[in-house]
Amino acid sequence: MQGVDNYYDPEHYRSSSSDESEVERAEQLRERLRQLQAGWTPPAQDEHQPITADVPSHTDNESQTSGEPVHTHPTVTLEYFESLAQVPGHKALCLPPHYGTMAALQKFICKHCHRGFVVATKTIEQAKRIASDLVASSARMDTCQPIGGNLRDRILVLHHKMDKTLLQEYDSTPKGMLSRYPIIVTTHERVLVEPPSFFLDMTVPTAPEQTTMREVVIILERPDVASITLTAEGTALLAVVTDGAETIEQATRSVQVKLNADNPREQLAAFTLLKQLARVDTQAEDLSPLALARAGYRLERVLASQNSRTLLQDQVGCTASYVGT
Repeated sequence: MQGVDNYYDPEHYRSSSSDESEVERAEQLRERLRQLQAGWTPPAQDEHQPITADVPSHTDNESQTSGEPVHTHPTVTLEYFESLAQVPGHKALCLPPHYGTMAALQKFICKHCHRGFVVATKTIEQAKRIASDLVASSARMDTCQPIGGNLRDRILVLHHKMDKTLLQEYDSTPKGMLSRYPIIVTTHERVLVEPPSFFLDMTVPTAPEQTTMREVVIILERPDVASITLTAEGTALLAVVTDGAETIEQATRSVQVKLNADNPREQLAAFTLLKQLARVDTQAEDLSPLALARAGYRLERVLASQNSRTLLQDQVGCTASYVGT
């Protein structure tokens, strides 16, 4: 997913409007989006001055004693989320899961569910609770426009313990399955493990034959750094199967060529590397579409780490760390 700077450009306002106040507001909003994506700790201010910004400054503990500043994160209000809806393109935010923020987020998602959301939190139980709260909120509001009604059939809680039938469908057609749900609630681990492209497309709720792209990704709390580890054998195979390619495109092409090669040893080498990247049983005789997609994504992450010289290597293998894209 792109950074905030890429999907909100105040220069657009300079070219389309001569209103200087609008330009200033656009630049302030851009700054707030960047702060939220980074976890957003308010800047230090004079302790006698309230926090003032376009993002409302309500906190979970608004009462102050002895004139000391509040150190809790501000609660993000519904008004802020509504202003976010006016920003064109895709939005990715990292938010603290405060009670006030979650209440505002529920209302915002229910009202704008047709835009498409991915909400990621730390645990499966938290994901289930968020989905349940969204369903309950939608039943009370009855303003899920333009979908209308309850969100019960519009939310997927994506995790490795979900219904067996759903797991089987996800294994065979992951992107197709996810596209049916405007709202996906999942865990940090799942967002980091799966290719980002899985979460982009969704079916237009009012026109099932059409597809569009989800607009909003909400990360609740900062996720841990993900890592991909290859054994010494896997590290050696990486160099052989990719022919030492420096670019992801070249490496991917080399892997594909060896998978389709007439030489069984080249086929086996490529297949073994992909199994290790996909983290499947070493005795597996085939790779599902889900496993192949994961292997391809992790290959990209390892090569990106190698090219940026952040790949950790020793006698037992190599490890690439990342926080998602």
